[in-house]
Amino acid sequence: MSVKGKIVKATSIASLNSISSSSTNSEIGSPENPRSNVTFEKQSALIQAIFEKDWSEVSKILKSNRLTGLGKCDIVSAQDNFRRTPLHAAAFVGDNTSVQSLIDHGARINHRDHMGMTALHLACEQNNHEVVHQLIAHGGDCSARDRNWYSPLHIAAQNKSFESAEVIVTKVTNINIADRNGQTALHIAAA
Repeated sequence: MSVKGKIVKATSIASLNSISSSSTNSEIGSPENPRSNVTFEKQSALIQAIFEKDWSEVSKILKSNRLTGLGKCDIVSAQDNFRRTPLHAAAFVGDNTSVQSLIDHGARINHRDHMGMTALHLACEQNNHEVVHQLIAHGGDCSARDRNWYSPLHIAAQNKSFESAEVIVTKVTNINIADRNGQTALHIAAA
């Protein structure tokens, strides 16, 4: 399936349930999490292929882009208007193969979007625990905080992502990190 020419509009990347394509716009998810209400404008073919879980298209796009002298591919660092990279999309969708391929092509693991969220935050948000483990194994920062001082553990607790929380708890140096309101992940999980 060709992804060229499609336009994807998201009202909330935090609640991606499905993508339905049309010739104009598509809605992704719902505004359940106001912290990450975002509208996506026209996306790159790579991000669209990732959202559609079209591994063959992702692979084709990565192979067709030139490598820099360091063996890195420029397209993996491309950002949308909200500073999200293809790695953010792959972590959100939970596509291990795309995540690994993007890492192999030089994606920055701890790159932050406009809300300060890393790919690890987004993987935790969606309980993509295999991707969480994969990102941590490649240097994902378990203590990274977004603009609200939420760590990936806070995000996992907020979204009842228990498997992701189990992976992170064994890796963080301090599970009692508080957000801007003084709440730890345990406070959030108990709420």
